[in-house]
Amino acid sequence: LEASRFETVLQEQDVLLVGEGKTDFQTLSGKSPWAAIQVAEKLQKKSILISGVLGEGSEKIEAPGLVAKVACGREPSPEIALRRSVSEALLVLLE
Repeated sequence: LEASRFETVLQEQDVLLVGEGKTDFQTLSGKSPWAAIQVAEKLQKKSILISGVLGEGSEKIEAPGLVAKVACGREPSPEIALRRSVSEALLVLLE
């Protein structure tokens, strides 16, 4: 994340939208989505995690600014599932 100037770019944003294929206990072991959420916390930004699957241990992924964890799946198609999940996450953000 440092090489991409992620923190500098995130400072100019309102919300972090981050995703990965499978969110589980390994996510907390230094995977990029968790590192990005931690940077968002440092900057007091809200974050949304969209994952293909929320697996074992995903319930332990918590942060004050993490407003939604959404599993999008692949049905009826990956594109529609992702669109639906992003819409769901944005509704949570607007509440």
